[in-house]
Amino acid sequence: MGILYSFPNEMIECRFDGWKIADNQNVKILFTNGEYYEGHFRNNLRNDHGTHYYENGDVYDGLWSDDKRSKSGRIKQVDGGDMQGKFIKDKLDGDVQYTDSNGNTFTSEAEKAEQNLKKRSKKSDFSATDN
Repeated sequence: MGILYSFPNEMIECRFDGWKIADNQNVKILFTNGEYYEGHFRNNLRNDHGTHYYENGDVYDGLWSDDKRSKSGRIKQVDGGDMQGKFIKDKLDGDVQYTDSNGNTFTSEAEKAEQNLKKRSKKSDFSATDN
């Protein structure tokens, strides 16, 4: 186990195979903007299950495919809301179940849910790869 300081100044805690990051393992990545990822890493990308802590306080916990949120996942919002749905290439798809901070549950179309996430985010695009 070791720590790699990579461009642009990210810190990656992982196992190494010689001078390379060992493939198919769990890692911890601290991004320069303060975001943090802990989960599976394969082919030098987030793959399989992992948790990403966003700069705005939201947390995504779910599956990843080639550094993009994929299949089933949950976004826990800093304000207490909880969103569960299906992701395809980093975007919500289909129906999304949303539970607000008061415990009220709603079902919404993915497009509307994604728009709400973008409004909440400090970034112009709520993409997991914009670190």
